[in-house]
Amino acid sequence: MRYNCPIGKVLTLVVLPALISISCSTYKLITPEPEALHKELKAGDIVKIITNEGKYSQFKIVQISKDSLFSKHQIIAFDQIAGIKKINSAATPNMIRLRRVALTMMPFIVATIALVY
Repeated sequence: MRYNCPIGKVLTLVVLPALISISCSTYKLITPEPEALHKELKAGDIVKIITNEGKYSQFKIVQISKDSLFSKHQIIAFDQIAGIKKINSAATPNMIRLRRVALTMMPFIVATIALVY
């Protein structure tokens, strides 16, 4: 049995949800200097950082000290931060998890819908 699936429908089913999921959060790039970090960040903010070693991390800030950021599970010194982005407060950790699950499930959903059409 052969299924007929117009490419326009598949692209709409893939591209539209991807654009919606990307637009759920906005990023603000912050200079990784102590003065800028103290000015722009506060406890409760969600940040995505890259360290000088090239490791990425995303977490909610619990506390900011004179020279470090504290999350629930880690401490990162300002001098170890190569880049940092503040994620808009609209993107709560639950929204981030939900978006991750949705993007993981997207191929299965698209394949199922493609088989139906």
